[in-house]
Amino acid sequence: MDYVLQQVVARAVSQEDKNDSLFDMNYQYTRTRTWEYRNSAGELKVAKKTQCGKQGTAHGHLGRQLRRSEQAPSTAASHEG
Repeated sequence: MDYVLQQVVARAVSQEDKNDSLFDMNYQYTRTRTWEYRNSAGELKVAKKTQCGKQGTAHGHLGRQLRRSEQAPSTAASHEG
């Protein structure tokens, strides 16, 4: 059991940078925060909204190419005419 755990940790360490790079290239999000300040009667006095986000890098298509290149070579050969 210890051997298996050591192998899992070793693989995770060696693959972590590659996984992070692929994730950063392809993942995007927008976070919206809204603050509402109300008086004691519950009436809205002030509302603030902020947005921030992250988009994938301009080279996001490289991640798709990397994933395709990791597929079996037979898929590339089947497209040849």
